[in-house]
Amino acid sequence: AWVYGNARVYGNARVYGHARVYGDAQVGDKAWVYGNAQVYGYAMVSNDAIISNNQECVIILNLQYTITATKNHIQIGCKHLTYEEWEYVDKEKAVFMGLKPENYPVFKGIIQALIERNKNLNGKG
Repeated sequence: AWVYGNARVYGNARVYGHARVYGDAQVGDKAWVYGNAQVYGYAMVSNDAIISNNQECVIILNLQYTITATKNHIQIGCKHLTYEEWEYVDKEKAVFMGLKPENYPVFKGIIQALIERNKNLNGKG
């Protein structure tokens, strides 16, 4: 495994195998990154996420908050919720979490697309 650049691995997180973590990426808490996975840019993988290849993680940059989607969760900024939990985040809740009101339509559209992608990958679509 390689961890380089300004990347950070902390807590009980594990990075092993042929995995790479670089740029300003962060892997923390109890997350595991292994196999041929690459986590980079401003991606944040945390809590109990497990990333074993590049197909299991989607990273969207250059928005108000970086969005990282894994098999079971979507993390937007520091908010780490399941797909089901994100479905119930309306504009009022999103603004309370710190999202600028004018950015809500973009984030809601991305969340809906990620939910649909996740359903298709898991045979539920």
